[in-house]
Amino acid sequence: MKSQGLTETRLSRRLFAAFAVTAIAFVLSSVYSNWLSVEIERQTESLLGNALPSITHLTVAVDDLRDFEAATDDYADQPPGERAPAREHIAELRRDIDSALATSTPERTSCTRTSPRHSAPSTRQSLISMPTSTRGSTSMRA
Repeated sequence: MKSQGLTETRLSRRLFAAFAVTAIAFVLSSVYSNWLSVEIERQTESLLGNALPSITHLTVAVDDLRDFEAATDDYADQPPGERAPAREHIAELRRDIDSALATSTPERTSCTRTSPRHSAPSTRQSLISMPTSTRGSTSMRA
């Protein structure tokens, strides 16, 4: 009888140990997954604060660029008397495009990853800082 009580005690301890190991594994896996989600949340906040506004401004610039293209295409077909208002409209569209491109690059936050692609100035930045006379003239002759 004593051996049966000893066996039940060992079985109880093993069962308790198995439940304890399972509980500890669950807690550790929860802590690890939460630690990973913190990094994902940080990157999401970075996207919302940095990339999303840039995308919005660039979308506006693309729309303005399409309008600019249509206006310059229609300009050639207009009679000389109607070209002055068209030139002003084209110049306004050009200012809108420049404004959208200038505001599409908010202040960058510190980034943990660097690459050569991010260290060189972009073509867009070069176009923004380039004088208008070298990019193409917005004033058109009648």
